[in-house]
Amino acid sequence: MTVEANGRKQNEKAGVFRYLFVLLVILYFLLLFGERTAAVVMGFTADEPFWTKDDPARWYAHIVTLASLIAAFIAAIVNGRAFAFLFTRSAECGKRISMRRMALMSGLVLVGGMAHTDFTLLALQFVAYGLFFIGLAFRAAEAGTKSRPDIGVMRLVLSFAYLLCFSMAIPVVYSTSLVNVQTAFVTLEIVTALLLVAAFTHLVEVYCRSGGLLNFGIPVIVYTIAADIALIVLRAPESVNVFVAVFLVITVVLWLIGRIAYGEKVLPYFGGRYAKKSYFEGWYVKMTDTEGRAVAVILSYHVGAKGNKYAMMQFACDGGFAARISADEFEAEEDKLCARIGDSHLDTSGMTINVVSGENSASGSVRFGALLPPRRDIMGPFASFPFMECKHGVVSMKHTVSGSLTVNGKTYTFDNGAGYIEKDLGRSFPSDYLWTQGTDGSSSVMAAIAKIPYMGISFTGCICFVYTGGKEYRLATYNFARAKRRADGSTFIKRGKYGLEITPVTSDPKRLAAPTNGDMKREVCESVSSETRYVFTCKGKVILDMTSPAASHEVAGPGRGLPGE
Repeated sequence: MTVEANGRKQNEKAGVFRYLFVLLVILYFLLLFGERTAAVVMGFTADEPFWTKDDPARWYAHIVTLASLIAAFIAAIVNGRAFAFLFTRSAECGKRISMRRMALMSGLVLVGGMAHTDFTLLALQFVAYGLFFIGLAFRAAEAGTKSRPDIGVMRLVLSFAYLLCFSMAIPVVYSTSLVNVQTAFVTLEIVTALLLVAAFTHLVEVYCRSGGLLNFGIPVIVYTIAADIALIVLRAPESVNVFVAVFLVITVVLWLIGRIAYGEKVLPYFGGRYAKKSYFEGWYVKMTDTEGRAVAVILSYHVGAKGNKYAMMQFACDGGFAARISADEFEAEEDKLCARIGDSHLDTSGMTINVVSGENSASGSVRFGALLPPRRDIMGPFASFPFMECKHGVVSMKHTVSGSLTVNGKTYTFDNGAGYIEKDLGRSFPSDYLWTQGTDGSSSVMAAIAKIPYMGISFTGCICFVYTGGKEYRLATYNFARAKRRADGSTFIKRGKYGLEITPVTSDPKRLAAPTNGDMKREVCESVSSETRYVFTCKGKVILDMTSPAASHEVAGPGRGLPGE
């Protein structure tokens, strides 16, 4: 079978899985919507309507279910493209379905589903939930038809099981006969159900957008444990909710396994689809040629403070340039590394470049060897923090590169050369930072130290990895690493028994554009091919002494020194 025929077959299979995913999620929505509507109508029209009983749980169940039905109906109208896809089966329509709206529509109707009334049809509810999770499995299957070399089957299975068990650990709001604590109990039950449904909706969105992956961050699981245990303890004199308790234990066990195996959440391959303003996202693709020279290609997408959208490509090398490109010529997939800007394309297998901007031009084709991502998100716990100014991700610590790239008449030939890929997303680059990356082909080092503003305060953060001898070492603020700038211009990062000394030997800075509130209005300087020495030690014993001839350095800030000095 030819590559073209195989690709066509994969696309057809992915289209079938997308259709089944949308079909089953909509069936879940319609079944649960219908069941909840019938239960509320009967609650209002019964011989003894709910308002004739002095029971806050019954009042809540009917009122919040009615509100959730109205909100879910509006969400379904807004998500009309998904319903249209069921009848048209148009690949273009299916591709444009919003996973955020699918998750929101599902979560809003579930708010009512988590409130028990006298007329709840549990069997119909469980059928609806079953259809929903089968649909989610098809979403993971759809993403599985694409090339995602860094995603294993066990990770997908664990994510699915965690999401399923998490949903079962959400308490349903029931009436209680505990008169003395009735108000406190029902209030806690309501708050817990609402917040956990919101958390579940967020997890569903992440799962659908990433194609079957979930995070294993700390905040959600901590609240889930605390709230569920409080409910179980309060209800102990009456009857312990064994169902919730069992699934809470299973959820915690799955979370622990995921936390140990995969760490913090993975940044989405593309997170800017729903950005309205002040947002940027970019991939930094660095390659070292046969002569020891480096070239970095930066592909990025931007939404300015006023909502203006565009894409950019920058080439950091001798004769490099920047090209601004219409947002209409930008496309990126949410569930895999795949971005297109104009006639240029990047994915896990390589990159093709064809850019003409005024008198500047770049063209070529490059193939990547197997990418080597870090074991877990380089930002550690900070990856789960909302409202961060900038988030940093490492796509590949090192890989081989072959092919060639010509920039303004200068050709770079890659024959088993060294490659490195990272990405950034958020509002703006830090106001004050230092970043470096170097490799000798077998080992690789990256370090970033920045002044990080967060919720009205600021602190100096450090993230760093050293990959050598087949092992990955991590030095970061979250594992108590500290950075210091020395008088001779070198930087020293220390974490317990480990130390990394970074000493630039040569420097040849090039001007690059950097984001501020989404727009590329700022200018920074980067030496993309500077000789740098990296010395990594453990208890004073040298593990790595590497001098990289094509190391990269980027320094920005008032003093051009180490942030926080």
